[in-house]
Amino acid sequence: MDPYVVESIIEKVNQPDVNTIISMKEAIESAPQRIPCIGTCIDYNNIESESTDEDSNELETESDPTDAKHEIFKLVEQIDRSPNVKTMYRCHNYNYDFSIKYDEITYHGSLEKGLPVELMQILLEKLPNATYGDMKNHETKIDTKIRMGVDLSNEHFSVPSDLLQYIAKIWKSSDFLPSEVRIEPYKINIYGPGGHFNLHKDSPDLNLIGTFIIGLGNTCTNGGDLKVEKYNWRANCQSHIAFYTDIPHVLTPLKNGYRATMTFKVWSCPTPSPSPSPITTTPSSKIS
Repeated sequence: MDPYVVESIIEKVNQPDVNTIISMKEAIESAPQRIPCIGTCIDYNNIESESTDEDSNELETESDPTDAKHEIFKLVEQIDRSPNVKTMYRCHNYNYDFSIKYDEITYHGSLEKGLPVELMQILLEKLPNATYGDMKNHETKIDTKIRMGVDLSNEHFSVPSDLLQYIAKIWKSSDFLPSEVRIEPYKINIYGPGGHFNLHKDSPDLNLIGTFIIGLGNTCTNGGDLKVEKYNWRANCQSHIAFYTDIPHVLTPLKNGYRATMTFKVWSCPTPSPSPSPITTTPSSKIS
C-alpha cells in the first residue's frame, strides 16, 4: 500500500495503537485514496500481539506511533491475502426467448438452446471486429492483438422485461452489494477460432457496478474459457457468471470452435430521498 495512504490512516486513528477494529475501519473509510475492498472479515483478536505479559499488566503505557503503523501493515497484508468473493457462477433455468435483427438477418430463439453455431459463423463474417476501452488514454480502440471477436449491440437484439427482473433477483439473492439493481441488455459477444480478449477490466461508468453474462453456447474443446479470479467459465447454455466491474478477467484464445454470450450491465439503483414531512397547520385561536 502507498505509504501516504498508511500515514493518512494513522492520522485518522484516535488511539495510535489501534485498539479496536472499529477505529481501523473508520480510518480506512476516511483515507483519501481507495484501497482494495475487504473480501473477508478480519478478526483483530487473532493478530499476534507483540506486547509482553509485563506490558499487559501495566495500567497505563505510552503508545508508540510506529506500533500503530506496524499493526496497520499487518492488517493490510491480511486483506491482500483474503479471497476475493466478488465472483459467482451458477446454473439456472433460463426459459426466455430473445430476438436478433441485423441487416437481413432475423432470428428468434431461446436462451435455453442458445445461439446456433451456423448463426455465430454468419455474424462473425458480417460484423466488424469488436472494440475495447483503452483506460490509459481514455479511447475506444480496435486491435486484434488485444481482442479478436465481434459483438452485437443491444439495438440489434431484444429480450423480455421478465428476464431483466429475473437477473436482478439472482443478483440480489447472491449477496452482491448493492442488492437493489437495474439490469440493462448490453451486447451479444461472439468468438471463433483464434478469438481472444486479453486481461482487462470493464469500462467504468457512473452507477455501473457489475457485469452479468449468460452463456449462449460453447463448442470449443481447447481454450475459450473466461477466467475470472478462480473461475473458468465455459459459456454453456443455461449458465451465467457475474462480477463487479473492477474485477480483471480474460478470455483465453480459442484453438477451435465457437462461443457466444449475452452480456448485461448491472446498475445501482440510487436510494430515493425521503419525502419531506407534510407541513400541518392548526387554525389560530380567535380572541373574543
